[in-house]
Amino acid sequence: MNTGTAHRIFLMRAGTVLGTLLFIAAVFLQASVNIRTNEETAQLATSRATNITTLSLRSLIDQTFGQVDQAIQIIASYIDLPLDPGQSSSELDRHIVPLIRALDVATGAVVMAADGQILGRWGEDIIHPLNSALYQRPNAHTAFTVEPVNQAARPGRVTLGRWVKSEATGAQAVVLVTLDLKRLLPPELPELLGHAGRVGLLDADGRATVILKPGRPVLDAGALVMVAGAVDEPLPAAPLSGVALREEILWRVPLRIAPLDLLVSYRPAEVLAAVRQSAGNAWIIAYAASAVVLILGLALLGQLTRVERNRRRLDFQETALRASNDKLEAALAHMNQGLVMFDAEGRILLYNRRYLDIFDYDRDRSYLNLTLPDLYAMAAQMGRLGPMVDAEHIQARLESLEKGQRLQFIRQLSNGTHVECRHEPLTSGWSLSTYTDVSDLIRTANAFAQAKDDAEQANRAKSAFLANMSHELRTPLNAIIGFSDALIGGYFGAVAPKHLEYLRAIQSSGRYLLDLIADILDIAKIEAGRYDLQPTWVPVEAPVQEAVTLLAPRAEKARVDLVVKIPPGLVIYADERALRQILLNLLTNAVKFTRPPEGGRGTILIRATLAPDGSGVTLTVRDNGIGIPLELQDAILQPFVQVEAAQTTTDGGTGLGLSIVRGLLDGHNGSLTLESEVGSGTVVRAWFPNPATVEEANHPKPS
Repeated sequence: MNTGTAHRIFLMRAGTVLGTLLFIAAVFLQASVNIRTNEETAQLATSRATNITTLSLRSLIDQTFGQVDQAIQIIASYIDLPLDPGQSSSELDRHIVPLIRALDVATGAVVMAADGQILGRWGEDIIHPLNSALYQRPNAHTAFTVEPVNQAARPGRVTLGRWVKSEATGAQAVVLVTLDLKRLLPPELPELLGHAGRVGLLDADGRATVILKPGRPVLDAGALVMVAGAVDEPLPAAPLSGVALREEILWRVPLRIAPLDLLVSYRPAEVLAAVRQSAGNAWIIAYAASAVVLILGLALLGQLTRVERNRRRLDFQETALRASNDKLEAALAHMNQGLVMFDAEGRILLYNRRYLDIFDYDRDRSYLNLTLPDLYAMAAQMGRLGPMVDAEHIQARLESLEKGQRLQFIRQLSNGTHVECRHEPLTSGWSLSTYTDVSDLIRTANAFAQAKDDAEQANRAKSAFLANMSHELRTPLNAIIGFSDALIGGYFGAVAPKHLEYLRAIQSSGRYLLDLIADILDIAKIEAGRYDLQPTWVPVEAPVQEAVTLLAPRAEKARVDLVVKIPPGLVIYADERALRQILLNLLTNAVKFTRPPEGGRGTILIRATLAPDGSGVTLTVRDNGIGIPLELQDAILQPFVQVEAAQTTTDGGTGLGLSIVRGLLDGHNGSLTLESEVGSGTVVRAWFPNPATVEEANHPKPS
């Protein structure tokens, strides 16, 4: 072998060795690069998908709470309290079922009065509704309350409710709806977060209140949430978005309409386990490739397999993201309110179809990235600003957006539609504006106000007519009564017995009619506000004794004893003439309807008492007469209503006595109450307040 051949073989062998070494180095370098690339790609894709899933889940929970609250307020309009004896709550159930069943996450509902009476229910029973914290805080009508259910027995369940007020009776009731929030979780969430991933709702202190996925460290109901890999380190209180805390990446996002935070986390080590396992295979292939070149094809095939697996994982995550976006878009499209979300620079990030419909904007045009000045300029160009929008209004609206201030106002559009506008700043520097069509509410309110004005005007006209006519009728009636008195007294000569009987009937009927007209005149003056009261300090005993003296003959004829119990020296702040009329009306009614059995006697007690705090005096008239039925106790205070019908009463009457008493007491800022039971008698109380806030210089209290 010559020197040239040896050199050529040496160079060939050196080239082969060098080529092998370069090939092995290239294989190892490629394997290392692929391992790092796959881990970074998988971690970035998982973090991105988890972030989007967290925001979508928060939006779904907020939207669900909002829909439940709207359903509760709709149910409030059907509550009729109190229930009549024997009345079923099936009528309310008939309205609850379609409203609550339409909510996918709802599992049960109950409507409960303040006294614990169940007015309506649907679905599974709510455990111990009387123990609900919401039920213990009545009259809280300002917002709904979210209350977790026992998470050990029923994880993922919450009770949402609020107190509502019956428009029919003014009574209160609480509406509680149980929700299973686990139904909102996407089916791909367990695979995305892994076995250690955690999902739940936290209170402001960072304690787990609702557990949707316990994960590791386990979420325990009521316990302070700890960070994975830390020793006695609680969860940070500030909102977090994809923050790596040692062994755990965590999202803590505040809900928009409830004082709770959404917690979502996963452990990168678990998510990347499959990728790191494939990394070991890559090193094995690298070692084998240094010995056998054919293994290079197998290594290439394995590499392609890993790439395909990663591609499928990314496709799966993209599909999950698209599904979450579809749910969010569907929820926005079916909202009854228009919605626009602005970023920190005031550009539109999101809007729904209802917003375009309210302002009659073109659906085929995109309004993303427009600013609020752009919207006002576009509305002005289209002639849709409306009469309530001027330069000052636009400037105030722009300043509120720039300063992150809350704002609420009602705006009338150019087509006459009234829109309630609410602007709410968000914690991220973004802001949310909602628009609600309130035209029907405003039209209803205006119609109600007009109807009220018409009714009050008609009532004043009626009262004025009665007052004038009653006054005109009294003059001829006084003449009739006077002439009948003169004829009966024989001033014009003797009268035949038969004619005397007729004259007494004329006299009796005339006096009855005169009393009726006097009562009508009094009630008309009271209703028209023309009854002049001049209250002063009056000793109670004198007008009471006068009324008893006047009615004593009639009471004796009816076999009724009048008993007076008045403390000596007691004075009352009242108009003396009105006080006498109140006493006469109350005592006349008591005598009229006290009918003792044959051979027995009835009793009427007249009592006056001073309030312990000196705030006023109560006059009480108690009888043991026929009583007033329960269904008539409210109506009896209205004009022309009597306990007995005109066909059955033995004493006659106009049915105006108690109405006049109540009107006179209203003029004194007092009140009239009664308690009665059929067959056991009636107790009527007239309350006269002392003038604690009235100037007493002109009417000093006697010493």
